[in-house]
Amino acid sequence: MRRLLGGVVLACLAAVVLFAADGPLTPIANLRGRTDGNGYLLVSGGVTSGSDGPLTPIGQLRGRTDANGYLRVALTGGAFTGQLLAPDGTAGAPSYSFVNDTGNDTGMFLVGANQGGFSSNGGESFGWGIGALRLPATSLLLWTSGGISAGADLIVVRDAANVLAIKNSTTAQALRVYGTTTGTKYLSLSHDGTNGVIDTSATAGLLSIAPTNATSVAIGKAVSSLNGIATAGNGLDAIVATNRVTAQTGAAASIVTYTPTADASFELSANILVTTATTHSFTLTCTYTDEGNTSRTQTMPFVLVAGSAVTVTVGNAAGAVPYNGIPVRIRAKASTAITCQTTGTFTTVTYNAEAQIKRAT
Repeated sequence: MRRLLGGVVLACLAAVVLFAADGPLTPIANLRGRTDGNGYLLVSGGVTSGSDGPLTPIGQLRGRTDANGYLRVALTGGAFTGQLLAPDGTAGAPSYSFVNDTGNDTGMFLVGANQGGFSSNGGESFGWGIGALRLPATSLLLWTSGGISAGADLIVVRDAANVLAIKNSTTAQALRVYGTTTGTKYLSLSHDGTNGVIDTSATAGLLSIAPTNATSVAIGKAVSSLNGIATAGNGLDAIVATNRVTAQTGAAASIVTYTPTADASFELSANILVTTATTHSFTLTCTYTDEGNTSRTQTMPFVLVAGSAVTVTVGNAAGAVPYNGIPVRIRAKASTAITCQTTGTFTTVTYNAEAQIKRAT
């Protein structure tokens, strides 16, 4: 029969002093104990009976009764071997709590199979499972400038599903990615309360965007300034279509084409290199519909490398030479195509041609 003052089995934790405010714990001269087959500590104030066998003195176990008559016990030294098993507990009544915690609702408890948790004030603070640390939706990760109880100046929070945020009331926050463990070379991502800011430290060098693996870079809004100079419109002209054809011996029906979604201004440019010139006379034209809904054909102008007068005709008299285009600005109607092509006589000629359509600011 396992007994403690009339039949209680007590599992004690090593090196723990309980209810220090009640006064010191003193030796109990007639306390006897041993461990049973499961490793539990059996203690008694006197004689035992049955198959448990005799209980022997435990020299380091101390105890007394408090004002309510409860027995308070603790070990003054030594250690247990094997596991210490506690009840599962809950967030509101954790298995391990603290004497001076109001409500005893802050501590450690079992969440479920292979999952433990810590609670504060009866609510889940964080837990852990196999290879993972888990936080409930409302938990925060806080860093302070001092000890644990100091005020937090950096807060990481789950802002929404699949969204991680750094925020602290109206105080601006920043994230730094360092390129070295020494010095102040880092990329900074921050918000100043009005605008988002991506920058580097003063000694970090060039801010490079997509230098290696990205297939392209998309900028969703207008560029409002460039190198400290305020811009108008979109801020930068955008090349919306460009193409080059080579080894052409006849008309190129569509070198490049683009259909705008709104009325807009465009800059057209072209270049031709004649590689074989015997008999030919052709032009490069761009057809479009102006914002007055009238179909137009713009014949592109060129100058020769030698500095000739402006010409619109690529003829065999000049021989195998490049024709360098002069940009032309047009305004086109929404939902109508801008198409550049060559047209004319191509009896004996080989040439390369390119054309570009740029959306003007």
